[in-house]
Amino acid sequence: MAAETPWWKTAKTARQGFVMGTLWAVLGLGQLLSVLVGGAGGWRLVLSAGMLALAGVYLVTAVALHRREGSSR
Repeated sequence: MAAETPWWKTAKTARQGFVMGTLWAVLGLGQLLSVLVGGAGGWRLVLSAGMLALAGVYLVTAVALHRREGSSR
């Protein structure tokens, strides 16, 4: 890892971060919906929370990269 790369950076470009964040958010919300409709909790609820947290990390990275790209123009 380069010295200037933050530890939380998960995507190389803003577009990649938005795509991956959206993908994980859709998967996490789908899993959460299956828990709410199906009634089965436990590990599925934990899996959904993990997916949504990962989506959040990707989206925060994408926004930070987008803002950084905008300030350098």
